[in-house]
Amino acid sequence: MFLREALKLQNAKMAAPLRQAGLYLFDSGAVAIATTNIDDVNDEVRLVKFPDQCRLIDFQVTATDMDTNATPTLAFDIRTDDGSTEVLYISATTIGQAGGTDEVDLAVNLIGTDVSNLYLSTKVTTVSATGAAGTIRVKGLVWLGNRIAL
Repeated sequence: MFLREALKLQNAKMAAPLRQAGLYLFDSGAVAIATTNIDDVNDEVRLVKFPDQCRLIDFQVTATDMDTNATPTLAFDIRTDDGSTEVLYISATTIGQAGGTDEVDLAVNLIGTDVSNLYLSTKVTTVSATGAAGTIRVKGLVWLGNRIAL
């Protein structure tokens, strides 16, 4: 009873109600990728910004065809970066060559990785042979709030 009343008082003082800790689905929607975002090695596009107290559980990335050449070459990494440490989740994916979906590399120990206030972004590793504008969409699962200790 006390906790319920305390939450009511706290929520009344906030613009938005408190979110309960737990699992949440996220969807970036279609993020526009211009040809200028895929024409140089190390070009980056931010796809998703994670909130505070956020732990990544899993995600998948879908891209449209962004390399229309008969022999496409486009490849990019999916990663987070805080300015000093890069965490690579999908290495040199080729889904932008003809459109497709990719998931986190099996070797990555992903579950529960703290991504608080970080961006999930692309980083071009091999430029497109014939670049075309397209979209990238990320869908996944995160844990928001404090971790549960068992």
